[in-house]
Amino acid sequence: MIDCIEKISNLKEVTIIFYDGNSLELKHETKHFPKNDGGRVNIPNKYRNGKSIIAICEGAVNVLNKMGDRAEPFSVQSA
Repeated sequence: MIDCIEKISNLKEVTIIFYDGNSLELKHETKHFPKNDGGRVNIPNKYRNGKSIIAICEGAVNVLNKMGDRAEPFSVQSA
């Protein structure tokens, strides 16, 4: 069904992996954006503002874990 929506509306479903300006937490969102004449996804500047985009993935991506999600607590051992 997503393919039908994309063909009719010229929108492409993508998952964007990014940092926002307020945090060092790696985030991700799945959105629909228009494609240009060359077939590339056009991410509007309004969406880009305040973000450092790391990757743009085709479709909805199920992110199982991200950097730091499974970090073990740091413990200091005495000598």
